Amino acid sequence: MNKLVKTIQQLSKAQGKTVKDVAREAGVGENAIYRWSTNEPKISTLRRVADVLGVDYKVLLP
Repeated sequence: MNKLVKTIQQLSKAQGKTVKDVAREAGVGENAIYRWSTNEPKISTLRRVADVLGVDYKVLLP
């Protein structure tokens, strides 16, 4: 698992959410975030996930 997915997992857990919860709230497929281990996300999608987590999207970048 890459740094991006690990960071999202840590931030999600700190908020009492699962990665799937965050994905649903951001309007992306439930397993989309896990696929980011092998595929680069679009910046617009990454921003939506960061908004749900309450962080700047740059925090999620390696």
